[in-house]
Amino acid sequence: RAGQQLKERAPVGEAPTIQAEVDELRRRWNGLAANSLRRQQDLEDSLLKSGQFQDALKAMLEWLRAAKDSLAEERLWGDLDTVNRLNEKHKVLEKEQEARKATVDSVNDSAREMTDQKDPQTVSALEEMNSLWEEVGGLSKNRRSKLDDALKDAEKLHKDAHGLLEWLGTLDDGLRKWRSAPERIDDLHSRLSQLEHFKSQLAERRPDLDATLAHGKEILGKAHPDGEEPVKRLLRVLETRWEEIEASCLSREKRLDAQ
Repeated sequence: RAGQQLKERAPVGEAPTIQAEVDELRRRWNGLAANSLRRQQDLEDSLLKSGQFQDALKAMLEWLRAAKDSLAEERLWGDLDTVNRLNEKHKVLEKEQEARKATVDSVNDSAREMTDQKDPQTVSALEEMNSLWEEVGGLSKNRRSKLDDALKDAEKLHKDAHGLLEWLGTLDDGLRKWRSAPERIDDLHSRLSQLEHFKSQLAERRPDLDATLAHGKEILGKAHPDGEEPVKRLLRVLETRWEEIEASCLSREKRLDAQ
């Protein structure tokens, strides 16, 4: 998150370098998570192989309860970086699920071999484990579906908003070229004609602005807490930039009409 804030405040030329460093940090973090998962899996396998069934069952229950709690958040929308982070985090959970399926099967296999040694507490723990496994699986699939939709929305908002900002920047560059007053009547008429063209373009793209702002507000209605402020900031920047260009057109029109 700090990397994203730094990228937003940095000069345009430095943004790719910052993004590359953020991507490298994410790659290393995912590598650490994968190594941690392998070690945990090895530990659980060792517990079962050494006959420590209860410890393996307890470890599985602890993971399932934590996984269920982590899947409780339903507000998964936001800006592109936030949704990408949530998506990467969920991919780690999905890998953990895949890896732990073997542990669940092994625990159940071991339990079946303990025909006369299962006390009521163990039976209850096994039932909870299998119930939680199904519940976590359903919650995980539901989150995957939501994240896929959230990612599509975030990509569209990012593309549309930044496309408009880039276009507004081009208009602004054109307006800034008119620093000095035209000396000839032909130049005056030419500028007035260009200004009318700029105003016409703004009018034509106004529905695009309104649609992008509406889409952003729709995303805010279901945004993850981490994604709320970045989306609000993007919408503020877009709306303010549009108003600045409109005001610049009006100001130049008044000056040209006064000549």
